[in-house]
Amino acid sequence: MRKIDLIFFFPLLLTACLSPNKQEKPQLSVSILPEKYFVEQIAGDDFLIHVAISSGSSHSDYEPSPSELNNIYQSEAYLKMGQIGFEFSVLPKIVSSSQIKIFDLSNGIEFENSDEHHCCEHHGIDPHIWLSPKKVKIVAGNIFNAVSELNPAKKEYYYNNLQVFLQRLDSLDSSIAKQLDSLENRGFMIYHPALTYFAEDYHLKQFSIEMDGKEPSAAWMNEITRLIQEQNIKLIFIQSQYDTKNALALSEATNISLVVIDPMAEDWMKEIDHIVKQLVQHQ
Repeated sequence: MRKIDLIFFFPLLLTACLSPNKQEKPQLSVSILPEKYFVEQIAGDDFLIHVAISSGSSHSDYEPSPSELNNIYQSEAYLKMGQIGFEFSVLPKIVSSSQIKIFDLSNGIEFENSDEHHCCEHHGIDPHIWLSPKKVKIVAGNIFNAVSELNPAKKEYYYNNLQVFLQRLDSLDSSIAKQLDSLENRGFMIYHPALTYFAEDYHLKQFSIEMDGKEPSAAWMNEITRLIQEQNIKLIFIQSQYDTKNALALSEATNISLVVIDPMAEDWMKEIDHIVKQLVQHQ
């Protein structure tokens, strides 16, 4: 984990204040790549979008560099996902020394306690709402409110885009429900439990290898092996952002499939489709 010296960063903030902004479009900052995708569905290309957590990084232990912090500072607004750790540890310090507006895209969403799903984030809250098509509909509405406030002249355009995106989300939701409704094996294994809300949406059972945000103990690995047999699990999802050696060991020991997914992928629709296809194929 990188530790950021905010005393070092303040001169960068001063430089940003004194430097003329040559951008033709206003800049927004978001936490993760899926957010960029969501914003673009509604705002089109009206804004330059800076993504704080780049591809391949894990949101659970992310610390931005001074240059990344400077990018956030130069944004007109920050659209936070809601419960990602660094949004609490770093963002308030940026806000206190700038005029950046903050919009919470999780407004109206009820979060789950991560302790029940063996992962840890901020104050025991599971942040992965962006992997639930149902919850993304709420996120989309919050994005519409944010960009309409920032650029009220384009509100009608944003509203029309919102309606199109909501229709696509409804179609996706119906398609997923139809594909997964007849699954006999409702359980799946995953290293980091990112699919809690997705599993709830479609009545699936998620079993996590990671334990309380840490590497699993030998006792927990034995329990996982028992669960795989008891639940007739045929699939282990792994994420490239996390250490996969325990998942590989489980796959070899139990002879079940190991599939890579990327919950942080920018092409959100494609990634959701990939997850669904793997669940259907591994029956």
